[in-house]
Amino acid sequence: MAAGARDSKNITLTLPVLQLAYPISALYTFEQLRPSSNLGQVYLHPLAAFPGPFWAKVNPLWPFMLLYKGQRHKSLRRLHAQYGDHVRVGINTLSICHKDAHQATRGHDTKFMKDKAFQRLNDDPLIQGFATERDTTTYLRMKRAVAPSFSQKAIDGIEDNILEKVKLFCALVRKVGNDGKTPLDMAECLSYLVFDILGIFCFGKSYGMLEVGGHHPLPRFVENCVILGSYGFVLSWLAPIQRFIPKSLLKKRIMILEDYNYRANERISRGYEQPDLFEHLYQYVNGLSSDPGILRKHLIANLDSFMQDYPNFSCWELFHSGFIFSLITELTTSAMLTSAIFQIAKHPHVLHKLGKELEILSPDQITNGKLAELEYLNAVIRETSRLMPPVLLMSPRCALDDVEVGGHIIPKDTSVIVPNWSIYHDDRYFTNPDVFMPERWLDPGFHLDQTMGKTVHLPFSVGVHACIGQTLVQAELRLTLAYWVLCFDAKLVDPNAPYEFKEHLLLADGHCHVNVYPRDAAYDSYACH
Repeated sequence: MAAGARDSKNITLTLPVLQLAYPISALYTFEQLRPSSNLGQVYLHPLAAFPGPFWAKVNPLWPFMLLYKGQRHKSLRRLHAQYGDHVRVGINTLSICHKDAHQATRGHDTKFMKDKAFQRLNDDPLIQGFATERDTTTYLRMKRAVAPSFSQKAIDGIEDNILEKVKLFCALVRKVGNDGKTPLDMAECLSYLVFDILGIFCFGKSYGMLEVGGHHPLPRFVENCVILGSYGFVLSWLAPIQRFIPKSLLKKRIMILEDYNYRANERISRGYEQPDLFEHLYQYVNGLSSDPGILRKHLIANLDSFMQDYPNFSCWELFHSGFIFSLITELTTSAMLTSAIFQIAKHPHVLHKLGKELEILSPDQITNGKLAELEYLNAVIRETSRLMPPVLLMSPRCALDDVEVGGHIIPKDTSVIVPNWSIYHDDRYFTNPDVFMPERWLDPGFHLDQTMGKTVHLPFSVGVHACIGQTLVQAELRLTLAYWVLCFDAKLVDPNAPYEFKEHLLLADGHCHVNVYPRDAAYDSYACH
């Protein structure tokens, strides 16, 4: 947990298998670079009119290299600055940095659907579910079942549990940080907090990471599986080398599944009384019908015995889907909290304004509902989601027909990505886009941000695929940051260091090394309340 505690061995678990991609890709590229193939992909391909790097048009290794470095978001921003709004970044892939891109690819009237790459994710039992489902009808059916678990009413039902974990987080930070003497990596501390909340949300029972403290393997196991999965998601030709995945990594995947199965079965044994994900899903399934025909239509063979026969879809499949989506939600929450704490520590005036806004609240008033009314706190959260979006690059969408986006016709079957990072750092939409300024969301003087900025800033997406977890994310962000500002004063170990992180599909692996000094009087009033 202390700065530097994560050694390189934990970070490079996937390196041996990924290195195999180089010779495989080299052979593939050599074949593709025959004159006939080369000319076809560059000059005769449906995307031939779109500008972009030459190697992106002919070499399948090119997107792999961007992903491998973990800096796709920055690379795409540079490419858009060089080539314009529409850039060919793969043999059949466009990146579109334009104000209309989100609505066109994800709005309610979209002519796009989830890319074929999602099928490769959905074939993986570790992550399959409605978040990876391509068929819109199936996706919506599963999403409707899970949605009540993410409603405001449901989040209010576990708010006391979240607060309890936030206070334990504060206690752990104070203890391990040794009252400011030992620098901390807040990314690791926050991973314990969000995983404990994940346990409460899904299983009605915490993972207990904050109570134990020290290093816990599960967050790193999950992180490595997400990193490895991101390569298979981007490049289908990596599938043949899966047989060479190190056994140590496969064992870690099995450990994640075994841990999940243990906790899910333990939750079943406790009955249906707690307001968690499983309880909400049980109520949904139980309310479908007692008619066998209708139950079969919903793929539920026997409502009374589905808990004993959970492979037959039913609540179990929905629960697994909900768990995976909740896990993704918590990973992005952890990344946003890490970024927010970094920015607050780097900008003392932001800390001062937050303190003034929060200090008028008594401990009993630190609730999600009350915090939702605080303008500056929510502006800080909003600015964090701009500078550090929950998803840096939107997952690819496939055009169902020729469709116009941003003044250009996108050919049918083209894979399209929308680079949130590039759009949110575009000076056409935001004033001084690289600067952390919560005031841009409050001050009418920021006309550009108040108009174009609000139009393009869609961190939780739009349309039928809009993130249903944003209510949970907002609650965790508000409660955690409120207690953080009231209880601690943090100093960056290196005040001049920028916030650096690596992007792997849905995971932004950043670090924030700080010395944390408790505000003794406030800490006793709030964290010990």
